[in-house]
Amino acid sequence: WIDKCCVAQQHPIMVPTIARLDAFVRRCEGMVVLFTWDFFTRLWCVYEWGLFLVLHDAEHVQLCVDFFLHDRTQPRYVDAIRNFKLAGAKCFYASDMDLVTERVNAMYYSIDGFESFVKVAAITLVAVAIAKRAGLSHEPESADNELGVWADLASELGFSQLAEVLRRARPALWASQTLADDSSSSRHRSGSLPQQLGGTTGRTWRARLSTRVDAWYRRELKPLYMSVRQRVVRQTFQQEKSPTPDDSAADSAEWALPSQTAKMNDVDAVSFQKASAFYLQRVASGSLNGAS
Repeated sequence: WIDKCCVAQQHPIMVPTIARLDAFVRRCEGMVVLFTWDFFTRLWCVYEWGLFLVLHDAEHVQLCVDFFLHDRTQPRYVDAIRNFKLAGAKCFYASDMDLVTERVNAMYYSIDGFESFVKVAAITLVAVAIAKRAGLSHEPESADNELGVWADLASELGFSQLAEVLRRARPALWASQTLADDSSSSRHRSGSLPQQLGGTTGRTWRARLSTRVDAWYRRELKPLYMSVRQRVVRQTFQQEKSPTPDDSAADSAEWALPSQTAKMNDVDAVSFQKASAFYLQRVASGSLNGAS
């Protein structure tokens, strides 16, 4: 799922796409987010984020943040995540807030829980992105310092274990060790050290660092992230899984209208179906047009 791009803005197909948004996101293998500091001010972007993370693991989200997150913009990102409230998100139609709120309540035990999960996921994924770009700066320790800022935010928001993990992380060291291993391998093959990190050598080094950071995520971050998910996401939805790419027999409507499944309790089913029916009614009446 490519944020924004997968919904045709200012096009008639936009409305039926949003009406079946849940089914589309369910069948995606990953999510790509153009992650600017105002991301969490956009209602439908926030909903897509929360929906995807109910159905998929956070490691399948790719944050495109490198060109936006730096010393001057970092305070904006921190403030945006610190102050995120679903009620403060913006949308083209005021009535969309009621729809999204009802859908969120169908998947999460509470709005507060949803907001906490959004913040934990954001801090976790930003930390992974920062660690993966370690070593690209003239000051390798800058990645460690950046993680310190996010550790402080996690602590401020009450995520003490997450803060501790981020403070222990040493992405600059990981980068230097990965480069040393790669350089040693290159010298063994060619008899000399690589002169620069460009070309194949650079790509190989970056790939190995990314693998190391992914292992760190799975070992230390994922258990914390999943523990929050288990607390705030309704049990019924925790059991939902994205179908495999070759699962062509699966009907997308099966998840879009979960009341048809035996796993969903009556309260959740009525709430979720009511929200879906509300939007589909607006589609049928032609009361929706324009941008989401």
